[in-house]
Amino acid sequence: METKYYIPTIDEFKIGFRYEQFTHEGGMSWSGRLHDAIEKMWIKNIFDIDSSYSLLDTRNYIDSGFIRVKRFDADDIIEAGWKLLEERGETISDYIIKEENEDDDIYLTFRGNCHVEIHNNGDNIEDYHSFFEGKIKNYNELLKVMEMLNISPSKNVES
Repeated sequence: METKYYIPTIDEFKIGFRYEQFTHEGGMSWSGRLHDAIEKMWIKNIFDIDSSYSLLDTRNYIDSGFIRVKRFDADDIIEAGWKLLEERGETISDYIIKEENEDDDIYLTFRGNCHVEIHNNGDNIEDYHSFFEGKIKNYNELLKVMEMLNISPSKNVES
C-alpha cells in the first residue's frame, strides 16, 4: 500500500506548488535528525519565488526529508472544483465540472492509484472523447492538466 505522502524532486517546484515542510518547536529543524525535534509538525506551504528559501535550501530540505507532498486523492479533485457524481465500487468514482452549455459538461473518472481520465459523456461511441488519461501525482499536477485543457474550476456551478 502506498503512503499518503511522497518526497518530491526539485524539478516539481514551480510557483504555486503545494507541499508540506517539517518544523519543530522554535522553528525549522536544521539538525538533520527528525527525532531531535521537541514538537514535530508538518506545515502546509506554497512555493513562491519571493520565498525566504533559495532553491538550494529547498533541495537541502528535500534531501534531508523535511519536505513532502500529499499524493493525489479524491479530496484534491473536489478542491479543484469537481463535483462527485457517482461512486462505482471502492476504487472508481465519477466527477463533473458543469459548463454553461450542458452538452459541454466535462467528466473526470478517478480509478484510484492516481489514475484519471477526463472526458465528455457522449451518448454513443462516436460522440465520446477522452481529453486526458494517465496518472496524476498530486493536486498541483491536476491543476496543470486542467489548465492545459482550458478547464477552469470557476466554471463549476452548483446544481
